[in-house]
Amino acid sequence: MERSLETGNMNRVGEFVLLGLSTRADIRDVLFAVFLSLYTLTLLENTLVIYLVCSHSELCKPMYFFLGNLSCLEMCYVSVTVPSLLVGLRTGPCHVPFTACMTQLVFFISLTCMECTLLVSMAYDRYVAICRPLHYPLLMRPRVCLGLALSSWLGGL
Repeated sequence: MERSLETGNMNRVGEFVLLGLSTRADIRDVLFAVFLSLYTLTLLENTLVIYLVCSHSELCKPMYFFLGNLSCLEMCYVSVTVPSLLVGLRTGPCHVPFTACMTQLVFFISLTCMECTLLVSMAYDRYVAICRPLHYPLLMRPRVCLGLALSSWLGGL
């Protein structure tokens, strides 16, 4: 009897079928255009933030350094989920292998953890700037900011 319970309950999922937000082709085309334009706009504005932070010397402060990191993280964040959404909207019902779905989930959760730790680093920066303004240049040296950003990126993994 134990053997039948063990073998009878061994279902494995091989793939998922994503139906999308609508089954009507005309609505899917409109949604595809909307999400593609939003995705492109998100990538462009975050690229602009990174460019401005890197190219202007007056923005070489810890707050802007962390904002540049947050913009980079945001580009990674949307690039994990939106392309598969766009493929699903363009092609209709989409068959996604289980391993691809789990890989996307791992990246999504890792990026979420990275974002949380980066927000903590940004909060620490603002805390030091407000509560200890005279010690701010000492406590938030470029090396410390780089260490906080690296620990955020690696800590999320």
